[in-house]
Amino acid sequence: MSTKKDYVVVLTFDLHQSETKLYSQIKTQLKKLNLGKDKRLPNNIFIGYFPIEGNEASQLKDKLSYKVKEIFKQKQVDATYLLVVGKDWDGIVKEVESE
Repeated sequence: MSTKKDYVVVLTFDLHQSETKLYSQIKTQLKKLNLGKDKRLPNNIFIGYFPIEGNEASQLKDKLSYKVKEIFKQKQVDATYLLVVGKDWDGIVKEVESE
């Protein structure tokens, strides 16, 4: 759960031409970075909360981006990812079912 004193970090990614088992291995590595799953979100979206210490959003983004790249390199997989760091966000998660 986030507080006003946390940065919200959102990561989403696609692996290019890779085996399905790599997703679960990468998920395990991301959990070690405090990036976890919210079962309400699509499978390739990870969220983490990090304490705000000054005005460091870009430093946190750079640090996490480096670590995420290292995970993909370690798994020897090509990937594209989006990493966003922010605070005071508002959002909603809704599931829509057709009738």
